[in-house]
Amino acid sequence: MIGMLKGFLTAIVILLCGLLVFGSVHAQRFETLEEVLDVFRDSRSTRDLKVAGSFERQFSYVQLLESQVYQPVDQAVIEHVAANPEYQGKRVMTHDFRTPGSDAISVNTDRDVRVLVEVEPNRWVEVPTNQWEDVYYREFAQRTGFAGNPTQASTADLQRHAEQYRQLATDRHHIEAGLDYTDQGRRVGFAQETPNIVRAKRGEALLIDPQGLSLMYYEKSMDQFRRADAIDQVIRTMDAADPTRTSLESRKDMFLTEGTVQTKKAANTLLALRQGYARQG
Repeated sequence: MIGMLKGFLTAIVILLCGLLVFGSVHAQRFETLEEVLDVFRDSRSTRDLKVAGSFERQFSYVQLLESQVYQPVDQAVIEHVAANPEYQGKRVMTHDFRTPGSDAISVNTDRDVRVLVEVEPNRWVEVPTNQWEDVYYREFAQRTGFAGNPTQASTADLQRHAEQYRQLATDRHHIEAGLDYTDQGRRVGFAQETPNIVRAKRGEALLIDPQGLSLMYYEKSMDQFRRADAIDQVIRTMDAADPTRTSLESRKDMFLTEGTVQTKKAANTLLALRQGYARQG
């Protein structure tokens, strides 16, 4: 009996010690940008931080990423666009595009960014990505450990680097910016309107482009699965003792996880839309 009690108490002590260690790790502040980027490179780690990280840990993560990466990158893009004779003298800003209807949370697993210019008081229009995306990807590479000289690298290499951190320079014409998700009016110009997808989920409207919405979610999911499959093809040709095999398998699992997450989002969106359509009879 005493032996069982000791064993039970020992198990409790080990469990409590484990919880204390786990808690201390998750409460630890990020001290350097390198620490932030190590987490950011893996969408699973970023998502864990987003869901279960302490306030202090999340705050330090966002603060370092904003001050050392996003703010200087965005400023370079703004100066580049503002120098265009078409936009000189007009206010220019960057704007993060997030899923309509979702909460505005600080820690994000990716970034879809667009550039807006105020063509008239309180009327903003999007600047086409082909006028500024090269600057964005180059400036982002300079601050996030790009292997090489970003000023001499090709656009394709810079984009591949940005993809590691799920960065996307976008505008309303991108495949992931479906008509039902846009917050711009059908007229030319930017208006902070309620996206149609939100109204459809509420039972207040029908989808404008159901096929486009389906294609958007299909591509968001399949893009991740294709990346996982490409890595799997490489792994199949490798020797079992190859030291890079473990890291490749981890990266493959990351893409599989992200593809599953995007598929789940699609299923949840479909369910919400069905309920919205049912309310309309």
